[in-house]
Amino acid sequence: MSLKGRVVRINVSEPFEWYHGDLFGTIEEEISDTKLKVRLTKEIDGSKLKSNLIELRIRYEKENFKPLLQNDSVTIGGALIEEISEISEYIIIGRVTLV
Repeated sequence: MSLKGRVVRINVSEPFEWYHGDLFGTIEEEISDTKLKVRLTKEIDGSKLKSNLIELRIRYEKENFKPLLQNDSVTIGGALIEEISEISEYIIIGRVTLV
């Protein structure tokens, strides 16, 4: 079963001074079983760029995104990315869950 098109919630645990609350978005692409591209419902300002596109990567070795299909959450790192240039800025650590 594909994750593409599914809605996710990202609960941010780091940085500790995160003021945006939980993030919501739709999975646009399963790049691999350890990397997803998600279109957020709102733009986020990083220190280098502003975007509503984020790349989520599995945080821990030997894990993948398959637990999402069983309504479990997965620990991720996330980087804002520019759609055209693919410039990225690592911004968060958190947990992602299907909504």
